[in-house]
Amino acid sequence: MIQFSSVYKSYIRGEYALEDVSFKINKGEFFFITGHSGAGKTTLLKLITKEIKPTKGAILIEGKNISVLSDSKIYKFRREIGIVFQDFRLLEERTVFENVAISLKIRGLPIRKIKKEVLEALRWVGIHQKIWNKTKTLSGGEQQRVAIARAIVSNPKIILADEPTGNLDEEISYEIMEMFKRLNSRGATIVIATHDKLILERYGKKNNILVLQKGKIKQLIKRDESLFA
Repeated sequence: MIQFSSVYKSYIRGEYALEDVSFKINKGEFFFITGHSGAGKTTLLKLITKEIKPTKGAILIEGKNISVLSDSKIYKFRREIGIVFQDFRLLEERTVFENVAISLKIRGLPIRKIKKEVLEALRWVGIHQKIWNKTKTLSGGEQQRVAIARAIVSNPKIILADEPTGNLDEEISYEIMEMFKRLNSRGATIVIATHDKLILERYGKKNNILVLQKGKIKQLIKRDESLFA
């Protein structure tokens, strides 16, 4: 599903944010990326979405080298990926409905179809009752639910989450993680970047974990191995 082959990424000449990174994420997998701040987690996710390009190496999604995708094909490629950000990136002056509907409107879907899909996504994350509220009036946990609804409304094959529990308390964090588990059980490939040890201890035991350190792979932990042994 997702494969990195000897990938390097440099923002400053001679310095690498990622260096010689190779790994594979299988279809339907629940995969964690961890490491301290600055280890390269966000850079790695941005490479998967082709927000940035690798300096060297190949990135394959479903067997296709996205590094050489033409601009005309990037938009279609990104439809298959849902993204959840740590800081939510919601339009605070817009309603919950408007935030979740953005990608569907860009695709030109009819309004009746948009309303149906948005309501279904909001019901799935449990915040449909606030569909007409402005997002700035919501709590952090509610805003993250809206962000997840926005990510899944187009039914993507891959869902990326960058520190999705970073701004939430422990109870809400576990609620959000349970949503990702449910999405995974529906067939989505889930990739979560986090440095939260509590999350990794609870959810990482039965999933693969990639540990980054200063842009390099420190360790790739397979299922049922312990991160903290």
